Amino acid sequence: MIVTKTQQLSSSRTRIYLDEEIAFVLYKGELRFYGIREGSEITDTLWQDICENVLKKRARLLSMNLLKERDYPQQALLNKLITGGYPPFIAQDALEYVKSYGYVDDRRYAKDYIENQSGKKSLRRIREDLARKGLSRDLVEEILTDTEEENLQDNDLTLACHLLSKKKYDPQTADFKEKQRIAAWLYRKGIRAEVIKKAMEADFDLCIYT
Repeated sequence: MIVTKTQQLSSSRTRIYLDEEIAFVLYKGELRFYGIREGSEITDTLWQDICENVLKKRARLLSMNLLKERDYPQQALLNKLITGGYPPFIAQDALEYVKSYGYVDDRRYAKDYIENQSGKKSLRRIREDLARKGLSRDLVEEILTDTEEENLQDNDLTLACHLLSKKKYDPQTADFKEKQRIAAWLYRKGIRAEVIKKAMEADFDLCIYT
């Protein structure tokens, strides 16, 4: 493999291209240690040395440090490492490493997220958020079932009532145009149409605001 390009990312970090493709990122001292420069050859032995003694160790350490700050689902952590300049197989190795210690657990992440966001976000928005974070639909639906989705549906109504209260919405005085505008706003918040209708027609004394 030939180093076809080096791209300086900062005063200390350089992205290395092998055979015209992005390969990895090294620090200034590592470049000097391995004698890497444009046009130089990366032998199989050198490549294995870089992977085992630099990239794998650093990716594992970075994963541990990231998880000290906050929890990550598996796909989000994997993406974080890859966009940080680690080859996919190195990122996967780091993921498997932290998984082996139980530091990454999609089920735990989804369960905590659902519990924390219930009453703050609609059920639809929670599903969308978790999908964007890379959690499987089947896992999310299983956890929703375990946490009694009916109760979460009730939270959607409470959330809708709370949002209407903040908007100072009054079903007795609002005209058709205002009701359309408010309904569209609630829908963009992830509230389902049937819940919006129920909330907008509700006796507000029956709604619990948080």
